[in-house]
Amino acid sequence: MEFGEVIRRRRSIRKYKSDPVPDDVLQEILEAGRLAPSGGNRQPWHFIVVKDPALKREMGIPDWASEAPIVLAVCGDPQESPTWQVVDPTIAMEHT
Repeated sequence: MEFGEVIRRRRSIRKYKSDPVPDDVLQEILEAGRLAPSGGNRQPWHFIVVKDPALKREMGIPDWASEAPIVLAVCGDPQESPTWQVVDPTIAMEHT
């Protein structure tokens, strides 16, 4: 698929299946995020995979999103990259 087609076919999802995400698929998704570019190649982020429904509620995940079998959270590391701690993790999430 060409990049332009990827952009044109992008859509927001508000309804999720409850099917579990296989571990190999989850690893591929996380690897895509890990390979994202970052300032100085510091990769100043940490991915958190949340599967527990109670924890999703505690985190304040909206009901429509908490129906997904997993929620990925990314945290920037201000110690590792004080300048790009927000931008770099955002790019990493866009790659997942």
